Amino acid sequence: MNPSITKCSHSEVASLYVLKALCALFVVLLHAPLGIATEYGRILAATAVPLFFMITGYFLYSEDPNKVAARALKTAKKAIVLWLICTLVYYPIAPIEGALSETYMLYLKLLIWGMPPAAGHLWYLMALAQGMLVIAALYRLGMGKLFPYLIALWFLGFSVEDYRPIVFGSEPSVLSANFIIKALPCLAAGMWVAQRKMALLQYKSWGIALACGIALLYLDLFWGRSLLPSYIILKPFITTTVIFTAFVTCLQFPSWGHGSKVAYVGQALSGNIYYWHGLPIILFTQVLTQFSSQYEAYGALIVFVMSLGFAYLIVKVQNRLGVCIL
Repeated sequence: MNPSITKCSHSEVASLYVLKALCALFVVLLHAPLGIATEYGRILAATAVPLFFMITGYFLYSEDPNKVAARALKTAKKAIVLWLICTLVYYPIAPIEGALSETYMLYLKLLIWGMPPAAGHLWYLMALAQGMLVIAALYRLGMGKLFPYLIALWFLGFSVEDYRPIVFGSEPSVLSANFIIKALPCLAAGMWVAQRKMALLQYKSWGIALACGIALLYLDLFWGRSLLPSYIILKPFITTTVIFTAFVTCLQFPSWGHGSKVAYVGQALSGNIYYWHGLPIILFTQVLTQFSSQYEAYGALIVFVMSLGFAYLIVKVQNRLGVCIL
């Protein structure tokens, strides 16, 4: 879903594009229902956005710090442009609730989430831009060697997102959608993997570790949640394991999906699927309410197919015009 980095010093990894296509589907599943499969799907779908960030970080990395800074700054600029375009499109159909003069929280949410509320998924672009600006600054200042330490921020996210309901009995913090605990650690993790790729690939059992992690994610669900509350404490670590092992497993098999339509979707269309899947969701939830039963049963698939078609149209129009904005 990276809006800028499509080529780098690394050889092309088709399997990462397949992974991006799968993550695009997962993102849609996070926001649209799929009948009785919704709960089962969303457990694994929680890995989608961190994987998007990690893939971006992987392609961002270079041994030349100047290249890293330049790539990061270019991506930040394009992410901001994309956020502005998406916000202008979404705002008329999903306006901000409340007057901007009433409370600073609205401005805070604009900065963190990429409002309007019905297009809350745009927080990704804002977090990406802010994360890239931090990385660009670090490398410009000659402090690029600090980037691996940013991975530790991943675990800070546990306290404001995963454990907050346990400790305070409330919903996750507004900071859950934030470049500090989302973009920076995941981008840094992707860069770290790129830097140590050859050493990591010496271990041949990443796929087995991935299968075990996925099984653990679903263990409590299939056991009727009998493992609570210990499972709640362990789940963020299990999810992290699934994210990391899925990423490295794809690197072990770089030719997976080479030349396939799935890889094309991941490489060329996944970004626009992410940006615009909110439009068919709004269409079915606010306009075509007479199809609510069908939407509840198959919404995620319907939204994904519609978003896929829209993304394909955007790419074709841009190719015809010789531009690449979205």
